[in-house]
Amino acid sequence: MSSQRVDLLYDALHAFEARRHGGHAYPVHKVLAADRLGRDDIYDWILERIEPGPVRHALDAGCGVGYGSFRLAQRLGCRVTGISVSEREVANASAAARSLGLSERIEFRRASFDDLPPATYDLIVAVESLKHSSDLAASLTSMLGSLTPNGQLVIVDDCYDGKGRAAIERQLMADWELARVYTERDFLGPLGAARCHVVDLSDGVRHKGRWAIALRLLGVALSRPFVDSSVDRALRAFRGGLRLEQLYACGAMTYKAIFAKARGA
Repeated sequence: MSSQRVDLLYDALHAFEARRHGGHAYPVHKVLAADRLGRDDIYDWILERIEPGPVRHALDAGCGVGYGSFRLAQRLGCRVTGISVSEREVANASAAARSLGLSERIEFRRASFDDLPPATYDLIVAVESLKHSSDLAASLTSMLGSLTPNGQLVIVDDCYDGKGRAAIERQLMADWELARVYTERDFLGPLGAARCHVVDLSDGVRHKGRWAIALRLLGVALSRPFVDSSVDRALRAFRGGLRLEQLYACGAMTYKAIFAKARGA
């Protein structure tokens, strides 16, 4: 799913963020406006909206340092597998699982979205991770094939409108090592026959104003000549986040939740 450069980018970002959070599990996804959506954490929001039914084994696709995986295990009482392309994230998540006494039910490993075992998971959650797929259709096909009959796939990600923001789009792709900046249609097309519905969560996304973003971008530009390569990778990841905020600020990006259900047996 990912090139080595994406792995290194996330390893470097983790090295920076882990110090700030004291090495514990922390959310790597957006913090939502709770007054607008009723929840400030997207995993809680998802768990209140999945269709009823037994979930014995869930996959957290793009698990970061385990924050969402722990939410899934604790709320659903199921086994959870969390996967990431970052060795450092997987190591941190595994250590957190041991400290929480959840190692028996939660496994973290470094793996690709594109090579998942068939008919294994009753629920797959991919929060802000599929944007990094180099072949979105292959990743989604793999995920659908890995669902059990009537299993559910929930995708939450940024969806680009693809119109008139080419310079920012190119900069975001370069900073985050993206193959493309995907649109809603890019996500929905490969899901094919799966039963889908889409929820627009854009009102819950907080972003800075254009001038505040510009000042932060200037700060990143002034800092880069004075840091080593690993810190520079973290700064690039941070700058990519600012580019994404630029797209939200100019109305070119939306935040969508896509619920897809596999066919029954």
